Amino acid sequence: MKLYKATTEYLQSPTAEALDEVRRLQGIVSRGDWPVIKGGIAGPKYVLDRIRGYGGAPRRPLLPMEAKDGEKMLAALQEILDHEKTL
Repeated sequence: MKLYKATTEYLQSPTAEALDEVRRLQGIVSRGDWPVIKGGIAGPKYVLDRIRGYGGAPRRPLLPMEAKDGEKMLAALQEILDHEKTL
């Protein structure tokens, strides 16, 4: 939501500072988005289970994410999770 608001503010009143903020936020979102996308359905479910306590394994015939792959995903998401805590 913060990225959306920053983008609409920039479009209404373009400044270099506003563009820098949009780019900064988009970078954080993009770096967090790709690891989850690569994980397919099992990826977001693993992450939700680890950070929020729900999600669990996907329904069959999909396989659950391997713990080592899930932990790598969580590490890749640390930047966006840390930023979320500041909001």
